[in-house]
Amino acid sequence: MTFLTTPPGNLVYHLILAFSIAGALQGAITQWRISQFPQTRRLIGGLTLLLMAQIILFVVSALIWQNLLPTPKPLHVLDRAVALFSLVWIIWLWAFPEKNPNGDAATVIFSVLIILGLFAGVMQWAQNPINSTFNNSTQEIYWQAATLLMIVGGALVLGIRQPNAWITGLMMLLLFFIGHLLQLVKPNAGDYPGYVRLLALLGYPILLTMPNRFPTGFSKAISLKSKPASDKEKPVKPLKKTPDGQVVRERRRYSTDPKAFAALLNVAAADTQEDILRYLARGIGQAILADLCFLVFHNAEQGVLNVAAGYDLIREEYLGNNIVSENTLPLLTNAIKRKRPLRLPASGTSPDVQGLSELLGLTSPGHLLSIPLTRTNGDPWGAILLLAPYSERLWSSDDQAYLSNVSDTIAPILERATRLHKMDEERRTLQAALEDLHLKINNLERTNEELRQKLAEVQNSQGGQNLQTLMRIQEEAQKTIARLQAENKALRENRGPQSNSQLEAELRLTLEEVARLQNALADANMRILELESQQKSAAVNQQAEMIA
Repeated sequence: MTFLTTPPGNLVYHLILAFSIAGALQGAITQWRISQFPQTRRLIGGLTLLLMAQIILFVVSALIWQNLLPTPKPLHVLDRAVALFSLVWIIWLWAFPEKNPNGDAATVIFSVLIILGLFAGVMQWAQNPINSTFNNSTQEIYWQAATLLMIVGGALVLGIRQPNAWITGLMMLLLFFIGHLLQLVKPNAGDYPGYVRLLALLGYPILLTMPNRFPTGFSKAISLKSKPASDKEKPVKPLKKTPDGQVVRERRRYSTDPKAFAALLNVAAADTQEDILRYLARGIGQAILADLCFLVFHNAEQGVLNVAAGYDLIREEYLGNNIVSENTLPLLTNAIKRKRPLRLPASGTSPDVQGLSELLGLTSPGHLLSIPLTRTNGDPWGAILLLAPYSERLWSSDDQAYLSNVSDTIAPILERATRLHKMDEERRTLQAALEDLHLKINNLERTNEELRQKLAEVQNSQGGQNLQTLMRIQEEAQKTIARLQAENKALRENRGPQSNSQLEAELRLTLEEVARLQNALADANMRILELESQQKSAAVNQQAEMIA
């Protein structure tokens, strides 16, 4: 205890903690260059804060050791505050590898409270007239009790969330808990916590394992100078020897899988948006051997992601489209908006991984790779999404580069599918309008026939009345010509010329409406023929270009 709490032994303690954090930080930076996981970026930020806290403590300790500060009392409180501050951020690193608003906010709040407690503790301890050690003070009890409560809270959060490698983090917290509990129950003599420093020397090197909590895919090169293959382990490709005796592998005979080649030809021959997207998802999945391949499009106005098409390589079946909210897949949405690729490990606490698990009905969708799709004008459009729930394949930077190189050629294909979809919608709209015109014409023809029948009935009725009048006139031959003319005039007035003219007017209007609708029908038919001709011509030209 004396060695760890007095110079120059305490220098060993500070150096081991600083080198443990620096080693973990170096590993995190290396992994970030390889994987570019967002979890690794958060890990770099947290480890940087830990290293800065240790450097501040180390500098102040060196100034006290060289008698450059008048009193060592501020260092006593700073040592406890740095230990608690570091513990808070270590819990944050283990429990919240992905962005979590509640966890991030709580960590920042606790950090601010610790800094405020540091200033209050320094002022109180500096004004303490009692010449006693800090380990026997009341303030030491407060610091150790707060640290123990923080460890218990962090262990509960780890147990509830259970992120990757959470057991390792729990072991680290257990070591800290033992050290602080011993310091609280049986403090050593002096001003610095010997038990805490002893257990910290065991716990901090565990940080070196933190960059490896998420696996990273590497491209393994095959060495030609390896030992000869045994009978049980034969090379995948035959080996040949050059005239000078060097061993080389035989050149590949084929560069594309037949299934992938057939799927890409189907893309060129497809003439509907649905078929183009389905065959394109299948072709990409076959080419890169992804368990699941999806084409995802972002609708910024509605705030949703449209999973337009997908293909299951293992089951060899097409997957239906789905619409999900941006909040369900926040990291994927942000990557699409920024036109950035995204690789995520199979983390149990990632919101995107959990959202995909619920969407696909899988326990875990595996590791994720997303490549952005942009329109020809540069605007973000969507992404190609690859998952590996069955094979648990680790996506490497080579996979990302391979898919990024072909993503630019996919945009014209998708725009062609969009144009075909719009033309198909316009054709269906015109067909619906045409059917509506046919229905209206049929109704008008029925109305016209009914009006014709009514007019004929009225004319027949009036004709019968005229005949009866003539017969009556013939029977009354003795009546005078004046009486006959008067009666004849009265009959003309009662015949209803106004009714006849009204029916004839309605019939005329009906015929005019029928003529107008027939002209509209002819125009619609001409428009449909023109669209079908344009669509067939465009499809033939585009298919020829795609196949070429």
